[in-house]
Amino acid sequence: MRNLAVSLFVSLGFVGLSACSDSGPWSPSDPAKFDRGMFHEDKISTLSADDQAYVMGHAIGVYLMGKTLPEQVADHGYYYRPGKSSPHAEIYYEWEGVMRARSGGSDGNGGMIFDDVGIDTGPSPENPNNDPFDPGTGDTPDGTPPPDGDDCGIILHDCEGFLDPAASRASDMAALVDATKFAPADLSGAELDRFADIFEDALEESIAQATYGEWDGHSEVAWEKDAAKAAGRCID
Repeated sequence: MRNLAVSLFVSLGFVGLSACSDSGPWSPSDPAKFDRGMFHEDKISTLSADDQAYVMGHAIGVYLMGKTLPEQVADHGYYYRPGKSSPHAEIYYEWEGVMRARSGGSDGNGGMIFDDVGIDTGPSPENPNNDPFDPGTGDTPDGTPPPDGDDCGIILHDCEGFLDPAASRASDMAALVDATKFAPADLSGAELDRFADIFEDALEESIAQATYGEWDGHSEVAWEKDAAKAAGRCID
């Protein structure tokens, strides 16, 4: 793994999980319209073109999981916080640090996780305040959860039962993402093609599913499985 440090600036503050802002986090939903503006330019532009392509491609895959996984788990009180895989990606980065847009939470739009933490609420001048806490599950059940799938317990015995459907939907959405919309403005021709290839490979890598024989060492699916098991939300 290349351990390339992406500079992150973290603002200390209190994260309120019970109150929602009027406008909520900025959370685009149409993959065909995704573009470079979803990222903090000052964080991304310090990287080489190849590393920009990898980090943004991987991060967009994680973002898409944030759109699809909440509908599988939020009814059980499990609020998904995207980004478990980013420290384990081929290029180390922190998902919440590089992205302006937010997903996950209770509704796929970052609700209950990213409300009222001073993040962007739209494509306006950047707000530098990022969430001060390490990525987590958004859920801290007490003791051993009961096996009936109630609000503080197991969702399904098999973790893939809720992770794989979300990853499959994320993969379908990924096919609509135009990698060239994330490239530096000065790239063209073969350089732009190379950027798009790296971006698309990283995106696929971030939502890979071991169920289908795909290598998942950098996959959000695999690292979220570990988090869900640790939170007592699934067993295998």
